Amino acid sequence: MNEDGEEEIWDAQSHAVSVLLRSGWLRDTVRVGDKVVLEGFLGLENSRKLWISKMTLEDGQVLTLSAGN
Repeated sequence: MNEDGEEEIWDAQSHAVSVLLRSGWLRDTVRVGDKVVLEGFLGLENSRKLWISKMTLEDGQVLTLSAGN
């Protein structure tokens, strides 16, 4: 949601699935349709692109996304 409460579509990316699995993620940690809050690093030129560094699931669980885990 943006500041006006309107839904926005962003291109959010992270590490490869193999890296996430080695970090303790499961294939069903996040499913299509799950509501999440993403934090990360913005793309250039005000584009709606994000490199994800942290994800908060609906139940409040916080997942960090790091290749160094």
